[in-house]
Amino acid sequence: TLGSTLGLLLLIAAIGTSLYLLRKNLSLNQEVHEQNIELEKCKTLNESNSSLIAILQHIDAPQTQTYPIEATPNYPQTDIVIYTNTESKQNILQVNNLPELQPNESFQLWSLGESDPVPLDVFDNLGSKFLPSAYVDQSNAYAITIEKKGGSQTPNLDKLIGVFKTS
Repeated sequence: TLGSTLGLLLLIAAIGTSLYLLRKNLSLNQEVHEQNIELEKCKTLNESNSSLIAILQHIDAPQTQTYPIEATPNYPQTDIVIYTNTESKQNILQVNNLPELQPNESFQLWSLGESDPVPLDVFDNLGSKFLPSAYVDQSNAYAITIEKKGGSQTPNLDKLIGVFKTS
């Protein structure tokens, strides 16, 4: 009958429309997912750029003093600069060249003053050429050594890479 044929056509049209809308929905969900991935990439890049701008502002500040490392004879290829700002109480290391580490070793920054060396930052994964590092008021110098992985409470002077004389 005409009514059942019309009903069957409407059912087929409804199923076709539903399938079309379902595929369209899946396609849009995929596009949203891809856009979210791109948005996260942009956020990460923006954060990275903001960090780099802060580092460059620190380096360029009139209060920032620049001290190149005085490498020891065992590590003459070492090339690092420390940017010290006594007003903001911040240090940033610019790592240009460091010796190779063994898997069980880390680099460690030390503050040298009137008393025993003060252990500061430990690093072994140089993800960036610029490393924000600890600051110590009235430090006479900073030094970098190679220590056992994770750092030490006393410096290994046999593996003293170099000293930044800040006073």
